[in-house]
Amino acid sequence: MKDLLLSPQVLVFVATGLFYGGVRLSRWLKERGRREVIHEVNESFVYDMATNHLPHLYDGMRLIAERLDVQLPDPPPIRFVPFDPKETKERERRD
Repeated sequence: MKDLLLSPQVLVFVATGLFYGGVRLSRWLKERGRREVIHEVNESFVYDMATNHLPHLYDGMRLIAERLDVQLPDPPPIRFVPFDPKETKERERRD
């Protein structure tokens, strides 16, 4: 039995399985990290757009509307809606 477990074919089979598992694990970790980074970049982009650029766009629209004698309602307040269900549950628990 011991000779069978230490045979070259079994060792090659085990080494190949471990190598393949390691490659799959590293790919999964890389993709997971990439998704988290992309989510973080998108989140910061939306936050930046809402806090820095939207007020300027609303001011520009208001100036154009004044020149055309059009009354505009006040701009809506900026609200951030979480896209992650975990964040929604955490926010509900806090409120």
